[in-house]
Formats: sequence, structure tokens, C-alpha cells
Amino acid sequence: NYSNKYLLTLSGRWDGASQLAEGNKWAFFPSAAIAWRLDQEAFLNSVTWIDQLKLRLGFGTVGNSAVDLYSTKGAITQLSLPFGTSTETGYTLANSVPNPDLGWETTTQYNLAVDFAVLKGRVSGTIEAYRSKTSDLLLTVALPSVTGYTTTIANVGETSNRGIDLTINANLLNKSDFSWDISATAAWQRDE
Repeated sequence: NYSNKYLLTLSGRWDGASQLAEGNKWAFFPSAAIAWRLDQEAFLNSVTWIDQLKLRLGFGTVGNSAVDLYSTKGAITQLSLPFGTSTETGYTLANSVPNPDLGWETTTQYNLAVDFAVLKGRVSGTIEAYRSKTSDLLLTVALPSVTGYTTTIANVGETSNRGIDLTINANLLNKSDFSWDISATAAWQRDE
């Protein structure tokens, strides 16, 4: 916080997930945000109806490792195998083939927003635009049955979405024994 006008937030996570493959167990996920409180600037001092006006810009990356334990090793199942006149016990990989390259699914998001309050705080709200992209999705993938397995878990594909969120709050009536507040939200989002 500098001069109660300029704000900066930085953070970073170093996360580990034992269910992922060797070499892919650890990943760094950074985030940063800056904000400018325009209502604290001298050029808005004479504007009495603006109580708060803040511009925000943010960026962040998060990871997802939500797969079953031992997905990189493969589960085994017990079999009864005929051996001459007797039956012996054996073990084989289950229906899902192990993936020794399995890694983090990552989502990166950017956002730009304006927070405002006007008329002595009676009307306030936020307008926010965002864009996010998720890559290396953790998905179960079908395999040709000729391989002897039916599925595997892999990092495949990506998704992205972008949108705009709008929230407006209004204090319509504020008496000592009765108050009436109203809020409205609207959102637009496009997914690919």
C-alpha cells in the first residue's frame, strides 16, 4: 500500500501432489494484483458524489491434482490362473493403464475490474471482466481394447472462458427502525 492510493499484492504457492508422476509432483503457482484508488487522487477531490472508485487488475495461476492415488503406477488386480491340475494366484494391471507422465492441470486467469460507491454509499457495485484458460486437463481417456486396457488418465485438452460480471447494490431506505436494500447481479460468459 503506497499513499493509500496504489495497492500491490503478490503471492506464490509451491504445491506438491504425491499422486502425480515423478518430476511432475511439484509446481509453482503465482498470482499478482494491482489496484488504483482513483477516489484518493487530487483530480477527484471536487467530485463530492463519488465515495469510492477503484480500478483493479489481477492475474493468477492455480493447479488441480484431483486424480486417484497411484494413477501413475496403475492398480493391480488378483487373478486365478490354471496351472496344470491346480489353480495359482497371479496379479495383473487393472483395466486402466498407468500414466508415468501425469502432471498438474493448470488454470490461469486475468481480470480487470472497477469498484465504485456513490451518493454517500447508497449505491455501490463492481464491474469485472475476466478471462481464464485451463490446460493439461486431467481426464479419463478411452483406449483401444486391443491394448488390453480400456482407459488411462492423461493430461489432454484445454478449456477457456471469458465473461463480464456486474453487481449493483442500493440502499433505498435507511430509517432507525426499517431499512431496505436491493442488489442485482448480471453475468455473461462464453466457454470454449
